[in-house]
Amino acid sequence: MAIVDTSRSADRIDRVAHVLEALADRSRLLIVSELSHGPMPVKDLVARLPLAQSTISVHLGVLHRSGLISVAVKRNQRIYSLTGSASETA
Repeated sequence: MAIVDTSRSADRIDRVAHVLEALADRSRLLIVSELSHGPMPVKDLVARLPLAQSTISVHLGVLHRSGLISVAVKRNQRIYSLTGSASETA
């Protein structure tokens, strides 16, 4: 009988659930779709999506905390991009 490390399995399930929760919103899926074309600042997302800048910022925070996107600061802009795991999802 094989020994299963249930704590490791539970941790993985928790991570997957966290990612799925982040993707379970139409606005966040729109953002992921736009970022699948390449990194971009918030102002570009605002120009492309039918969402207010404040709404986009909130959703970017959720996606960032879930590990689906990363952020780089260049001058006075925050540039968002998909992480490797999110690129496979998009």
